Amino acid sequence: DVTCNQSGRLVPSGSFIQTWSDNTALPYKPSDFRSTAGNGSLAYKAGSIGDFSLFGQYAQTSYPHRAIVGATGLESDGYDNYSVGLRYQRPIGGNLEISASLSQTWLSYKGIGNNFNGITYDASLTYHASPRLNFNVLASRQTLPTSYLNAAYSLAEAYSASADYRLSARLSAKITAAQTHSNFSGTALVNGVDLSAQTYRSFYGSLAYTLSPTFTVSLSAGQEQRHADVVAYSYTGAHIGLSLSKSF
Repeated sequence: DVTCNQSGRLVPSGSFIQTWSDNTALPYKPSDFRSTAGNGSLAYKAGSIGDFSLFGQYAQTSYPHRAIVGATGLESDGYDNYSVGLRYQRPIGGNLEISASLSQTWLSYKGIGNNFNGITYDASLTYHASPRLNFNVLASRQTLPTSYLNAAYSLAEAYSASADYRLSARLSAKITAAQTHSNFSGTALVNGVDLSAQTYRSFYGSLAYTLSPTFTVSLSAGQEQRHADVVAYSYTGAHIGLSLSKSF
């Protein structure tokens, strides 16, 4: 990531991301993918009005172990993704922070059909109700690579809400609820056999106790539900966990 002129009114920035996903289970080796993404933006700091950013992004994703029939014959599965959009950020008073982006996205799939052309977005709102209590709400709609069997990408809509409360100088609590609905696409995907749509919901809470400035103990518990169009992939599960955190 590179950002220039952070103290000025106009702030250019850019980033480059390389992602590798590898599966050890042989049936899922065709779902290994490589993704390269680059984006650039120009932000305008408008003082009390907030910050505006114009951005563009290009991402290329390929599945090197999965071949499909494309426009030029047999080739590796994958797609190219382009998006341009506008982002807005602003703190309102000392209690409220908002950030939102809206973009037009074009996904060009290497196989026959399965292209995507539409609006994507992400937004967050943080409210500091008191020095002890905070609320946070997130929403997003994005095209993403996926490691599910025979799927080339997903269109995922995600929503979450959380609240954290500091009960004392050492003890804090947090609760979170989240839902993500995903639709999967790809030439190799076999409807009725492979997963093509799912809704994942999770609910959990945690308690964290700070024993010292560098040592924290956390207890968490929650439940997740997965509702898939292929019944065998649906489940309900619960978990409880204890974690220790030490910083140096």
